[in-house]
Amino acid sequence: MEFLIFAIAILARIVFWVTIAVAGMFFLRVLLTWIGANPFGRVLYTLTRLTEPVVRPLRYAVGRRIMRFDMLPLVAGVIFLFVGLMIWDLLLRITIILLVLDRAFAFSTLTPGLVLQLVIILVGTTYVIAVLLRIVLPYAGVGYSNKFYRFIFSITEPVLKPLRRFLIIGMFDLSPVVVIFVIDIITRSLIGSVSRMV
Repeated sequence: MEFLIFAIAILARIVFWVTIAVAGMFFLRVLLTWIGANPFGRVLYTLTRLTEPVVRPLRYAVGRRIMRFDMLPLVAGVIFLFVGLMIWDLLLRITIILLVLDRAFAFSTLTPGLVLQLVIILVGTTYVIAVLLRIVLPYAGVGYSNKFYRFIFSITEPVLKPLRRFLIIGMFDLSPVVVIFVIDIITRSLIGSVSRMV
């Protein structure tokens, strides 16, 4: 169990630093473009070559009427930063759950209140992972024909569909972001209520 906790903690640290580094590449590309750096200079050319596979699908989807093309790397950087930090946060939550369970078993302090709190955290974390997978899997080529993706779609769509009417701005669907924040608030309030009751 300790090896698993250590491995997930290391993975969380790697995800955090890779997210910061890749998002920084997008932001540096935008900054160098705005200050008028030579597009064929070594740094800007390399940054463009590395980040363009992520920016290109946005360019096809957006069009010039909605947003200037030089803003798209900034949008891609923000999206990458958000998704990466959410994955990092989820890995940290899983690490905390496993750490608390390990300590509770080691010292025989596993109470029904603690079990209920851990179940609440686990259910909230699992649902957030499902929402994130629904966003990320289509970019990896996994579509509705995949049975796993259909399952994720079926458990997330009842929550996302009512919000989508109000939270689509241009090509951006903000309903998953709102659902993730609402789940986090509900999870924290339920954990607080359980800890006060016990």
